[in-house]
Amino acid sequence: MYSVKNVFLFSLALSLPTHGFCKRDEASSVISGIQKISDAVITLNKTVSSYPGGIEGTITALDILGDSFSLEHAITSTTSDAKQSANFTDTESQSIAQAFVNLVPTIQSSLTTIEGKKSEFQHGLLGLASLDWVVEDLLKTLKSDSDALSTAVIAKLTSTWAGVAPLVVSQIDAAFETAITTYST
Repeated sequence: MYSVKNVFLFSLALSLPTHGFCKRDEASSVISGIQKISDAVITLNKTVSSYPGGIEGTITALDILGDSFSLEHAITSTTSDAKQSANFTDTESQSIAQAFVNLVPTIQSSLTTIEGKKSEFQHGLLGLASLDWVVEDLLKTLKSDSDALSTAVIAKLTSTWAGVAPLVVSQIDAAFETAITTYST
């Protein structure tokens, strides 16, 4: 017969965190998040590429806004995963670093597309007013979110990979700065 004490202790044991007993695959969660970011950047890039500006581009402008919010969510979600992760092993760090290296050209391409659409955004609000300030604000927000993600991930990488990560981050930052400057003038 089971005593109340044994049932209670068994229930308590089942409810305790298992951090020391069963490690969640945190690196895979971060890598998956980076892939979601890449997918969101590609979607945003396609939408921006199709943006004609003016009154006929009003619906597309709203789509761009939605795509930007989806990208922001992917970045902040991945940042949260990285912050909650234990420090990554060398193999995990290498995989995460490679995922970021693969992401750089996607980000650069998208930001170049956004820069190239400046004239369309200048007549984007129903063909009457500029959306430059909206684009600039979105770019600043996405850069800030990206910086937070970089900081969270670098803090968990092994020292070897944390040492080279700023080289990748600087490429992303430079692309953002160029795009932000395009819309701030």
